[in-house]
Amino acid sequence: MFDHVAVHDILQMDYNKEITEQDLVDLGFKREDVSPEESGGDPYHFYFFKLSDNDYDNLGLLGCLEKTGRWMVELFPHRKRYENLAELRLVMETLGPDLV
Repeated sequence: MFDHVAVHDILQMDYNKEITEQDLVDLGFKREDVSPEESGGDPYHFYFFKLSDNDYDNLGLLGCLEKTGRWMVELFPHRKRYENLAELRLVMETLGPDLV
């Protein structure tokens, strides 16, 4: 199931490296823009990576910029947070080796 080479490479990554917006783009996340009308305030954007084609489970990864200025990714709808790139890549490899 796992590509052991990819997992090995991921485990060698720096676990202190925070996720950047470019990391989300590089991993295939799709940007979603929210207008002032939709948000009821300021416009903003987030990134989403759909993990399943099944509309029933709606499993995905949601990347957003926190007030601290750091990007984080949440496994949706389970609300498990990831704040570093190595951990995010490992989760994506675990959920679907063809994702990364």
